[in-house]
Amino acid sequence: MKDLPRNVWLLTTSQALLFSVSSMVVFVGRLIGFELAPVENLSTRPVAGMLVGNALTILLKAQSYSDE
Repeated sequence: MKDLPRNVWLLTTSQALLFSVSSMVVFVGRLIGFELAPVENLSTRPVAGMLVGNALTILLKAQSYSDE
């Protein structure tokens, strides 16, 4: 296990941090949105915008790779 290349360890650590930070962003974004939103139903809009933006970015990037 210790013989794995440095990049594998770097990617593993990065992925673990990504997932822990993503859940924190969703949790904190909901709380902040609840305080700032004039209507309670709009409190998840910032998190929804982040998820939709990520999905669109992935789709556009995948499309650019398929064109090459």
